[in-house]
Amino acid sequence: DTYGHACGDIILKSVAQTIRGLLRKYDVFARYGGEEFLTLLPETDLEGARVVAERFRRQIEKMTVRYADFTIKITITLGVAKFDERLGADRSIQMADKALYQGKEGGRNRVIVWKPEWVTESDYEAAAIELATLKKNADKPKGENFQVSLDYIEDHPLKMAAESAEQEKGENERDDENSPEEEEKQS
Repeated sequence: DTYGHACGDIILKSVAQTIRGLLRKYDVFARYGGEEFLTLLPETDLEGARVVAERFRRQIEKMTVRYADFTIKITITLGVAKFDERLGADRSIQMADKALYQGKEGGRNRVIVWKPEWVTESDYEAAAIELATLKKNADKPKGENFQVSLDYIEDHPLKMAAESAEQEKGENERDDENSPEEEEKQS
């Protein structure tokens, strides 16, 4: 905010490039919205994820970005949570997000690990309702299941990808209806 959107974009690209360089080839790293990123670390326990997050934090802390006449020091705060089957993916991500905000409130430039015991019964109840809705709709065509779980998140990257895939599928079906052989027969 202090230096403007163009500067913010340069900083986000620098942070993303640095973090990608610290990941294994099978880890997943994506922009999750605004200035937030999401990293999925398969086959990594909570302590291992904390170590990776701390590595990210230390590496970013060493960075500076030059923009116009400014030299800008960068820091990041990270929230870490483990995937919990009872919560599902979206709510597990929310736990990491809650840890992130605890870190920001506690002074920034830190790693906060969401402890499993911080999950409340209401978190599990809400997740159970969402998962039951998904199971109930499991017999619907593929793209509609995504719609149910992501409707409440406007412009969610997965929702946008599912919508794009459905649109592409529809275009391909129309193309199949008018195959070159059919068009040749019609002329």
